[in-house]
Amino acid sequence: MPTIACPKCNRPMQLDEPSSGWHRCKSCGSKLKVADQATTPSVDAQKTADAPSCNRCGAALRKTASHCHQCGMRARNRFPIRPLLMLVIMVLLVVVCGTLLLNRPASVPVTEALGLREELAKSEGAREKVQALANSLGDQIASAQRDHSAVQAEHQIELRRLQSEIAALTREAEIASTNAKRSERVLTPAEAIIAYTRVIEMKDAPAEQVAKALYFRALIYCAESRFEKADADYTQLIEMKDAPVEQVAMALLGRGKRNFKNDEDLTRVIEMRGVPVAQVAEALFERGFHRNWESVGQPAKAIEDMTRVIEMKDAPATQVANALWWRAVVYKRQGNFTKALADYTQVIEMKDAPAHLKADAEKERQGLQK
Repeated sequence: MPTIACPKCNRPMQLDEPSSGWHRCKSCGSKLKVADQATTPSVDAQKTADAPSCNRCGAALRKTASHCHQCGMRARNRFPIRPLLMLVIMVLLVVVCGTLLLNRPASVPVTEALGLREELAKSEGAREKVQALANSLGDQIASAQRDHSAVQAEHQIELRRLQSEIAALTREAEIASTNAKRSERVLTPAEAIIAYTRVIEMKDAPAEQVAKALYFRALIYCAESRFEKADADYTQLIEMKDAPVEQVAMALLGRGKRNFKNDEDLTRVIEMRGVPVAQVAEALFERGFHRNWESVGQPAKAIEDMTRVIEMKDAPATQVANALWWRAVVYKRQGNFTKALADYTQVIEMKDAPAHLKADAEKERQGLQK
């Protein structure tokens, strides 16, 4: 009689008594009727049904066997352990990576990013305003250059005044840049005046330093349209005994440029010994410019001074170009258009002449050629 497997613990059951028709399990004590034997598989049948089979020859394999005992083929596990482990590992990796990404701090906080965006927008707006202002100033300068005319004497005086102020501001900028190299902060005009005054009033100060302080303080006064104080500083520098010749010439030029009715300061610079060529050329040009003025009415002397500048050796190219241009203006007023045209042409052909003078000369030449 085949052994019956316990339906509860799957262990062999024994028949209590042949006549009783009951099987009893020694392990768990369960009972099974003999009539149910047909529906309950035996232990051998169940082991055979549960045992895996070889995929090649079909022979039954032991549960613990790794190879078939007949053909030697490797047994395949019934339950896919390796794919399940790979799936679990992938899920864990996804969870860990997601946690790290969520917990990673942002490179730039949202508030800081919004602040940077606002600052960028403000800087863009400021840049557009500066560009618009620069374009407006450029248009104004271009319009002023187009309206420039030699016949309008009042405009020429204003232009010369503006050029003097620009020159003074340029010298002031050079002073400020020199001070910036020596200190961390650039002095304001008021602070610079105080500093120069201390040098001027200092006892036993070198004469050269006092002369420079007087000249630079006068430049600041001119930039602020305080011409009386500027003339006082120029006069004090001119009357110094030990002042360098170059500083005295600069003071005479500064005082003589604004005095249209008296050319004594400019003539003194021209006749002084040891004065640099550039200062002599500037003095000749300024005296010729004054003599060209209608209230003075000395066009011949103006032409003579301009010609001396043009023929001077080692004279700056800018001074030569200005002298040519203004001599052409005098010739044009006298009706000598041939000489005026020749001077305008020479300005245009100069290599080192300023661009605005070349443009004005070309405009005047075209007007004469019509």
